[in-house]
Amino acid sequence: MIGTLAGRPGVGLGTFLGLVVCSLIACHGGQGRDERRLTVAGDPECRECRIELAHLATLSDATDTVGVLPNAAGRECMVGRLSTGEFVLSGVAGGGFLAVYDATGKPVRTIGRRGAGPGEFRSPLRVAVGSGDSLYVLDDANSRIQVVSAAGAYARVFPTRDRFRSFTLLPDDRLLLFRLPKSRTDRLFHGFDRDGRQVMSFGAPQQPDTALDLENWLVSRAPRGRFWTASHWSYELRRWSAPDSLDLTVIRRADWFPSPSVFPAEVYRTAPPPPMLLHAWEDDSGRLWTYTAVADREWRPGMGMRVTPEWQEKTFDTIIEVIDLPSGRLLASHRYPTRLAPVCGNALMYTVIELPDGELRVRVLEPRLIRAGNAR
Repeated sequence: MIGTLAGRPGVGLGTFLGLVVCSLIACHGGQGRDERRLTVAGDPECRECRIELAHLATLSDATDTVGVLPNAAGRECMVGRLSTGEFVLSGVAGGGFLAVYDATGKPVRTIGRRGAGPGEFRSPLRVAVGSGDSLYVLDDANSRIQVVSAAGAYARVFPTRDRFRSFTLLPDDRLLLFRLPKSRTDRLFHGFDRDGRQVMSFGAPQQPDTALDLENWLVSRAPRGRFWTASHWSYELRRWSAPDSLDLTVIRRADWFPSPSVFPAEVYRTAPPPPMLLHAWEDDSGRLWTYTAVADREWRPGMGMRVTPEWQEKTFDTIIEVIDLPSGRLLASHRYPTRLAPVCGNALMYTVIELPDGELRVRVLEPRLIRAGNAR
């Protein structure tokens, strides 16, 4: 996403974001009959609530021969968590395989090898953990999604016509993906069953034909078979029970996520990066967790753009918020001092850290809501 914005000289960011704002409602059609609209403004209302990021593991150690991609924190779904507590890492240098670590972060095994056959991968890879710890591996270079077991046994594969920007696993291992449109007749969101048969396609692009590559949306699962969609460029989220059944729209009014038209065009050069909604997660208690990348408070012009852990830390913070959907209250907000990336299908986040010797590690974090001394 960073490269997409920086690589479009002459496209003013204010113009681009204004187009996004104009398209948000029209993109998904009219308001559903049963839709509830929730507007959340102001500061957190729960004085006894706070968000804590628990450190679960740091993946890799001095004995590990696997290298980590320096830009892994800028890409979603490069970490998965198994029911055993083990972690799967797809953001490995060179690509071609998955690395598995135990619950403490020590290397255990690798899965796959470089190639285009069964059990083989290229790069970049993203991973989501399905039922029975099956691994759904989105392999852009091979234009396919491959399913393997946690032990590495090949199960099945199905092709993907184009690269997908965002994806998540729904119940019954159905897949929901966002694909960048190539024309205005394309749909934004596509659903597949566990065998790769397409079962849904919806969401009309609203950008001009010359700016379709600026359509960027996230998808995320919700309880009871529902799912969320949202533009990266607006703090407005929609929950669906089906492609034609919108049941909730959440609009968050926040001073730090202002009207997009206020941003200058020279993003990353003379202007800081705009807020970008990275991920949303609804837990079983009806709380909506949101994760937004914002400019670091110390950002200054001339810092350049080098997608490394150091650059991510100096350029971005991540704001995590918790909204109680039944009451419509903002419970808590927390600002974390670097860019975080989401784990597909749950609330976990990760980032890449650089050790003094230059080695890279992946740090896995679990945001927790603390209320009166109790974690939830």
